[in-house]
Amino acid sequence: MVQRMSRAALKDLAEDFYKNKIFIDRFLGREPNLLPNVFMCLMFLKPKQRMEMKRYSGMIYEYYDKAGQMAINGYPMFFSMRVMHKYDVPIFFRYYNKIKKAVEAVTGKKEATSGART
Repeated sequence: MVQRMSRAALKDLAEDFYKNKIFIDRFLGREPNLLPNVFMCLMFLKPKQRMEMKRYSGMIYEYYDKAGQMAINGYPMFFSMRVMHKYDVPIFFRYYNKIKKAVEAVTGKKEATSGART
C-alpha cells in the first residue's frame, strides 16, 4: 500500500524539489507513455501492485542522484522510484509554492520553475 507521508517529510521533499534535486512524473508532460521507460521498475510490477498504484498513487518521483547513466528522449532513467499518496500531492505542492514565494520575496527575483504543474 502507498503510505501517507508526514508533514515534515513533505516539507523536506518540497524543499528538495525547489532545489531541483527531484525528478517527478509530471515532467513527462505530454509523453506519459515514457513513464515505465523513465521509472524502469514499473515494468516489473505484479497485477495487484499495478492496481494499488492506480488506486493510491498521486505522483512518482526519485532523486536525480539515483538516475542511471542512460537517458531516454532527454529524460533520466531510474532503476528505483518513490510513490506519493494521492492525498499528499496537493499538500506537497502547497509547501513547494510557499517555499518558492518566500525565496522570491527575499531575493526579489522570480526563480526558474521546475516545469511541473503546481
